[in-house]
Amino acid sequence: MRNKLNVLIVAIACLLISACGQEELNLKASALKSKIHRGESVRIRLAIEGIESDVLKKENEAGGRSLDNFFAEYLDNSDFRTFINVKPKSLGKNKLGPFKIKLMGKELTSNEVVVEVIEQTVEYIHIEMPKEGRVGEKIKIKITGHSSGSLSTQFKDNDAFKINMQSCRSQVSNGNYTIKNEYTATLKRKGIFEINRSVFKNLPADIQIEPVRIEVK
Repeated sequence: MRNKLNVLIVAIACLLISACGQEELNLKASALKSKIHRGESVRIRLAIEGIESDVLKKENEAGGRSLDNFFAEYLDNSDFRTFINVKPKSLGKNKLGPFKIKLMGKELTSNEVVVEVIEQTVEYIHIEMPKEGRVGEKIKIKITGHSSGSLSTQFKDNDAFKINMQSCRSQVSNGNYTIKNEYTATLKRKGIFEINRSVFKNLPADIQIEPVRIEVK
């Protein structure tokens, strides 16, 4: 991050001559997310506003490469910008900043940004199904779950049962997903089978699940 900030400052210093007579430079901070979970970092965008960037369109005669391409990573419209990562310390709303940059003996001070830190949501799925059944019998499997992201409970092919029908419902509230899925399945062969995360396709590793067992007679 320090190297990026140094390149940003050098770029602006080289352009100060072309910026003369224009409006005063400002340092603006903005958070890419307004809400994060405890322990996470938030990405802060720092942009220096008020620099006319037409000079970047001129070709670099020595290297044959345009300055516009050279500074593309740092140029955003007529602003120069970079990013830093900040980890808030407390739950609730945190004020971050102001951030400061010294440029040619002048100190630019940004605004503050507010980021809310919330507790990590417990992500889980719960399986409800009969504890026993007979080969060829049709059973119902109910799955409820809670996740901070989109959640699929699609089954893999397995030895215990074959899925015939399914009904999937989901709700989203404050970025959290709640699912209520129902399946109709036909029991395939005799045995005692454990239904755990291995029977699902692409189930995220952080999803908690309590295995259940079914005995097929």
